[in-house]
Amino acid sequence: MPAEDKLNCLKNLIAVMCCDGTISETEKKFLGKAARQLEVSIENWNALLRQVQEEQFPVYPIHAADKALATLRAMVLMAKADKKVDEKEKVCLMQFAKSIGVTASAWNQIIRNIDSAGLFEPFQTLSIGSILLLRDDFEHIDIFLQTAKEQGACVQVRSIQEYLQDAGISADVVCFHAAADYTASVNRCKTLLGKAGDKLICLLTRWQGMQVQYLLEIGLRKCVIEPVYPRDIEKMFLRRAI
Repeated sequence: MPAEDKLNCLKNLIAVMCCDGTISETEKKFLGKAARQLEVSIENWNALLRQVQEEQFPVYPIHAADKALATLRAMVLMAKADKKVDEKEKVCLMQFAKSIGVTASAWNQIIRNIDSAGLFEPFQTLSIGSILLLRDDFEHIDIFLQTAKEQGACVQVRSIQEYLQDAGISADVVCFHAAADYTASVNRCKTLLGKAGDKLICLLTRWQGMQVQYLLEIGLRKCVIEPVYPRDIEKMFLRRAI
């Protein structure tokens, strides 16, 4: 099914591209970039183009919800690639949006926050590696450990002091927990950034969410609000900020 979803994503992009009767070089480049990021090899683009034009399907189905949303975002960017969105393109976008159950508020959010960064990540298989969990201030460490291990992560647990003092401790991701006081969290983050760099992630309870902005301002790239779900573990291994 994943391979079918990837190909159908490209077909939906082609459908948008062909709506206005002309295909610009910018649109071709966007389509090629999409194929590379989706890791789909197309032997004959002209044949695929003819197939989409002849079938004239309203939409090509994407079975996974997160992949469907990624496809919709990509379709919006494709429509905007030539700097104008005509009525036929709007109809095509709305048909797909309705087919996947996107609400009016969700649609407006997609339009406002459209971004090409990480566009096709839902289609990609992430490599889950090792996590170093710094146990200070964790109240529900067992829940995190269970979720991480179920996703195939190799987890080791240390204190912050042990991590800072032992040069031999390493991992793909380093997770620390926010302290009750935001000043303590910021100071902790500054110290850990000096050793962990971009590998560092802060976990916070919902009532600590107000601390996120302070942490991002000093250079932290990733924060996760508890409870931690399987998708959160996957996102920890993405290169971009979350």
